[in-house]
Amino acid sequence: MIGRLTPSASRLLGKASVYIGLSYFLVFIGQNIWRSTFHNYAVEHFHFSPIKIGLAFSLISLPGLFSATLGFISPRVKLVILLTAACFMIGGGLVGSGLSQSWPLLLFSILVLHSGFAVYYPTINTIFLLGVKPKQAVKRLSSLKSLGPFASLVATALLMIVLAPYGYVPMLAISGGAVLATGLLCAFNLPESQATDRQNRLRFKKKLTPYYLLNFLNGCRSGIFKTFVLYYLITEFNFELKNTAAIVLAGNGLTFLGYQLVGRLSAKYDPGKVLVFLYIIMFLNFLGFWSLQRPELLSLLYLVDSMVFCTSAITDGCLKFISTNEDLLGDIAAGVSLYHLGGVIMPVVGGLLYNRQDLDVFLLGSLCALLSIWTASCLIRQNAVRKNNESL
Repeated sequence: MIGRLTPSASRLLGKASVYIGLSYFLVFIGQNIWRSTFHNYAVEHFHFSPIKIGLAFSLISLPGLFSATLGFISPRVKLVILLTAACFMIGGGLVGSGLSQSWPLLLFSILVLHSGFAVYYPTINTIFLLGVKPKQAVKRLSSLKSLGPFASLVATALLMIVLAPYGYVPMLAISGGAVLATGLLCAFNLPESQATDRQNRLRFKKKLTPYYLLNFLNGCRSGIFKTFVLYYLITEFNFELKNTAAIVLAGNGLTFLGYQLVGRLSAKYDPGKVLVFLYIIMFLNFLGFWSLQRPELLSLLYLVDSMVFCTSAITDGCLKFISTNEDLLGDIAAGVSLYHLGGVIMPVVGGLLYNRQDLDVFLLGSLCALLSIWTASCLIRQNAVRKNNESL
């Protein structure tokens, strides 16, 4: 079994941190280029309707449902192989999206892309958390995850420079090629001990119930937000790509700051209380989307939500207290599966509820946030019990 890391293992983890950070950065550049362009690309080139956009986002969430199987695969496959395969799928999906000539081919390409991401996310987080002390987990993981929104700033800059003169295909192809390159880089440069962990396994545990529920509710909330907020702004207020890119740019800048802030607050206060505070803001934000009609105010709410979109740093970081190194990949992967289960369900439900007059889909988002507040309060009680046990 894997217990405390030896000094030599810790040194290897330190050397690998550069490659982990670079991989995370390049993968999220590609992911954010896709995210920034997909709504406009789908509407302008393939004329997606609300039902079709909902089905598309549900379809691309399907691979995440099978992330939990990594708990069975990981004892037989080195982590570096999983990481490299994930990068190849992400890169190939990005290139294929740009080359698609019909909407079925587009959906297949983004299905491949998100299959890769479903493997990449739990694997890279496991590799990183294996070398982090529990008390540093949330703060250090917040720093790693902040590379995601920072990468999006770079991605948006590339969009503004490359997209206008050259179009979608070169942009998606370049980003895909960069992700393919980072896969090779990790394959040849991650130390062997960093790449291998043959003790990971999948076991659902009662004490992880709040973690499982929060991941599912986060998937529901995120599925509604990512699918319908930008779609509403584009179709109702005629947001052009430059407007979409600008709001995504500003939003990701605030997400970068949000991760840094969450890391500091969680180091100073109870992470569960920080989580409750974030969900209260999300609850109020969805009520704002439901009730307000001015694009300026809706854009402001988008930016506010972007700043508090940092909850995974707390939920994943808390696993260092309540899980073990042996179960870490399986536990993270189970959470990813539940996250994507919510992401599969809510876009379809939201597509059926979507109506420009009453916007009940955003009320559904506020309900998800409200349930998250209650579930996060369970983490507060769980942390209190853990601290009492440690003081005995």
